[in-house]
Amino acid sequence: MNLRCTNPALLIYLAWVYVIPAFLNVWFAYESDVYVISDGGYLSWLYGGLLFAIAILFAFRPYSRSERRAAAPIAFWRFPRRTVAGVLIIAVLVGINGASSGLSQWRYSADGLSTSLDLMTLLFVLVPVLLTLILFSVLFFNHDLALGSTRRIYFTLAVCLALTASGIGPMITALLGLVAAMAPLTFRRLLFKAPRLKEVSRTSKMWFKLIMLSPLFGGLGLLAYFVGEAIKTGSSVGDVASSVGAGEINLFLHYLLGRISVHWYSLGAALHQVLELGIVEPTRNLLAPVANAGFRISALLGGWLDIARPLDGSMSRINYAIVTINPINDREGTSPGLLASFVLAFPVWFGPFALSVYLWFYDKVQSGLRRRFAGTPTLFGEALLLYFTSMFFSSPVDFLLLFDPTLLYIFALCYLGLSSKTKGGLHAAI
Repeated sequence: MNLRCTNPALLIYLAWVYVIPAFLNVWFAYESDVYVISDGGYLSWLYGGLLFAIAILFAFRPYSRSERRAAAPIAFWRFPRRTVAGVLIIAVLVGINGASSGLSQWRYSADGLSTSLDLMTLLFVLVPVLLTLILFSVLFFNHDLALGSTRRIYFTLAVCLALTASGIGPMITALLGLVAAMAPLTFRRLLFKAPRLKEVSRTSKMWFKLIMLSPLFGGLGLLAYFVGEAIKTGSSVGDVASSVGAGEINLFLHYLLGRISVHWYSLGAALHQVLELGIVEPTRNLLAPVANAGFRISALLGGWLDIARPLDGSMSRINYAIVTINPINDREGTSPGLLASFVLAFPVWFGPFALSVYLWFYDKVQSGLRRRFAGTPTLFGEALLLYFTSMFFSSPVDFLLLFDPTLLYIFALCYLGLSSKTKGGLHAAI
């Protein structure tokens, strides 16, 4: 028996949020002034290494050399044109109204959504989830859209996502849609490997195009950062851009290092709190999102159940208090990442088992999603796949919140993955 990698996106995640940050933090002797950097004992890191090894194993699958290597047929997706057209029309109206009303600040306001449950606000929160799901499907799935229709959908999605953006992440998604609209065929070739007979020539062309487009991706990434920060801070794009002058480059690079290291810091802090200090109550942490779900049900019923909002009502809130040096915001949260979530929410003896069960289910979903793809993803395609499915790893225990925009996206991905059926090996029209 041998192993073959069936989920490179999971390996990219583990490398990006744990391996690379660990190396860079040691290499630069970096000390964050925002996050706690724990220097745990060897038992803590042995336990963390066990969880890390379990996660790596789920990126591979055993196979026999005698196994027949026939290409699996590709599932065909009939694009729901009328449904998507209706969603896009509603998205344009909601985006224009919400942007003009200042709803882009909803994530950073002093009051939660429970104090403003009007229809427009709820639509402004939910619409980007549907738009992101449509963009992911059109980019990756084997569908029946013609080139012209694909270009128009990409462009409309980019406009709607920009109108409803509430931070850096949504702006990156909007700009991805814009790039795809400018060159849909080239973007699709960047996502998927060439057929075997043309692999050498088309792969070289793909790398050439990727190198040529890299300045564009870099420029759009900076633009997404400036616009997202402007939305977050309530300032203008010009003010944000001017704050990153020549004298601030090192500060900005340190900011980026801290941002990509959050899950690494969270794992270290969680291991220190649980295994060394023993002051974390896993059962309480696990039930925190459940208590918050009860409050949200009460809010939807007009306060009939009289359930108060818990101060630490999610794993992100609990992790924020643990990993942040000076926690000052009553509503801010910091996602703990895949491994720290299972350290904080489950007893030490049960954590590895719970992580294994979760990754087993996730593996079923991602395998089904891959059956819908128009081909085998390239390294760039795997990275983009990770971008669109990263919520599986951000804070899994917070799925118990139930009434959360992210959960709608997760449910949709689970349905698409678990319901995928092959149909004759058809290929996408684009």
